[in-house]
Amino acid sequence: MPSLLHRLRRAFRDPQNRWIALFILLGCGLRLIWAEDMKWKADEIWMYTTASGVIEGRIAWPWLGMGNGVGFPNPGLSVWSFIGLRWLATDPIEMVRWVQVSNIVAITLFIGFIRRYIPKPTQPIWLWGIAIASVNPLAVHFSRALWAQDILPIVGFLLFVGHWWRGTRWGALLWGLIGTLIGQIHMSGFFWQGSLVLWVISGRQRRLTRWGWWVSGTALGLVPMLPWISKIATQAATSSRPSWAEILTPNFHLHWLLTSWGLNLEYEFGGVLWRSLLLMPTIAGRPTFGVAALLLFLAVSAIGAIVLYAKQRRNEPPLTVPTALPPIEQTPLNHYLWAGGVIMPILLLLARVRVPAHYLTILFPFTYIWVAWLLRGKPRWLISICIAQLLLTTIFLSYVHIHSGIPGGNYGFAYSHYHP
Repeated sequence: MPSLLHRLRRAFRDPQNRWIALFILLGCGLRLIWAEDMKWKADEIWMYTTASGVIEGRIAWPWLGMGNGVGFPNPGLSVWSFIGLRWLATDPIEMVRWVQVSNIVAITLFIGFIRRYIPKPTQPIWLWGIAIASVNPLAVHFSRALWAQDILPIVGFLLFVGHWWRGTRWGALLWGLIGTLIGQIHMSGFFWQGSLVLWVISGRQRRLTRWGWWVSGTALGLVPMLPWISKIATQAATSSRPSWAEILTPNFHLHWLLTSWGLNLEYEFGGVLWRSLLLMPTIAGRPTFGVAALLLFLAVSAIGAIVLYAKQRRNEPPLTVPTALPPIEQTPLNHYLWAGGVIMPILLLLARVRVPAHYLTILFPFTYIWVAWLLRGKPRWLISICIAQLLLTTIFLSYVHIHSGIPGGNYGFAYSHYHP
């Protein structure tokens, strides 16, 4: 314990670490407030009523989950997870508390891993990414509902740990097992796992992976998936697919950019964003256009950071950057940004899968670490980004709380509207 306290005191001597800790604590707090304001639409209602029916003995055990946009049911694990939560809780609010806590635990586990295993020169990049993820509007929103996507961060951490130690027996086994299970919670997990596998196979890392143990873990993870495999074997040919014109729209990278920088409020607000949210907050009944100013600052920051990085890459010699940090090509972060940012969208394109913003939840926290990488060595800029996103998240949650949801937006009415 004295050693741990000593390390904590030493870490917090750095002003950057104090700011990072502040944003993480505030972001975790925002995940916990006003649980009764959670989104309460068809998917959430189905998840709760099905889980409750099973626990109360009114519904037989569901071997398959709810239907998805492709046209066939999700694997059973997508609903089994919430049956487990319903066993621990008595009502939807208690259930969503478990979801919120799981996201906070995921953040905490990533922090512990980074402090212990990420090389010290690049630790600030990872930690700033966690700070951004903690206060980001959609990241907070995607941790506050009875939705399969909302439990992905903590399962994703286990996948990350297995992949990191894929050169060991237990790591390769864990990677194969969780990589198969996470796709059964949400379909995006199959594409994330596939991207990681292809990245490893395509590089020198393939020889360092214990593939026999990985295959064993994968086979074990397939067992709960057998009812789903049997089902889709007869339905896959008739499943619906969006047109190629829609698929070729770069939704994946658009959501990556907008969500990571805190600009994707339209995802839940829809037209309400333009009609009223941009005017907020109001003082004495008069609009301040604060939200519009924050979004403008973040948009300009995103463009500026990308342009600055492009100039650095063009002007610097190969594999160098204008700081003392190692280039991304020589860091572990490179694996995850390439797998998530390049390989995964290609796989989604080939599968003709429509990509809404919540599909990128599977990449938590790497889309946010990407922002921190672009702004590496610029703590004041990172502080400003976190403050702006923190304010937007606070306004987002306050709007939902005041209006019992977002009437007229995709969010709809919150649980509190129906159960005051």
